[in-house]
Amino acid sequence: MSDFPNRLKKLRSDSKLTQKQLAEQLNVSQNAVYNWENGKREPNLDMMRKIAKAFDIAPYILLDDTYPLPDITSEAWKNRARFHGDTEMETPPKPFTAPMQNHTYQEEPELKLRTNDGIYNYEYLDELEYKGILLKLERGIKLNPQEIKFKADYEERELKKIGEIFAKFYALLNEKGRKKADEQIARVLEAIETLTKVPEYQKKPDD
Repeated sequence: MSDFPNRLKKLRSDSKLTQKQLAEQLNVSQNAVYNWENGKREPNLDMMRKIAKAFDIAPYILLDDTYPLPDITSEAWKNRARFHGDTEMETPPKPFTAPMQNHTYQEEPELKLRTNDGIYNYEYLDELEYKGILLKLERGIKLNPQEIKFKADYEERELKKIGEIFAKFYALLNEKGRKKADEQIARVLEAIETLTKVPEYQKKPDD
């Protein structure tokens, strides 16, 4: 997840908009914009799309800080070729080609896991959402119930993926290979069990 608070603040400032003016454009409260810029809350993906449209940039620029934030005050930017449709390029980077549907904005939206359909990497959006949640925890921001559930669901799915990968490779081994694999697995499990006894690595109730 990008350093969204600072990127939003810079875009708003460069556009010479007050928090109140941006809030009116997005049909949200001024407090919502204030909380976004101070890292106290983060908009959902639908609202990210609306914010991107307000500044006439592609949504992936807000979602991924590996892309440089454009200087929207420059003449080159003002004279550039415009984005098509809802501020999205015709061929944006692959992870962000998933279309976003219009929904009514909610302060605490329901978060659901997406699936990879083989055409669009929807799961990459889950990864961004999850990283954003971890960033909140690092900042000491309390998660809402939807974020807590999403985090648990995401981690459960990733653990299942590990199990599926293990089963796939284990099935390719003969008896001798499985015996060697079992020895390795036993050592890994023992190492993990040891880590659970170290206070520094123990999961806290609110993690």
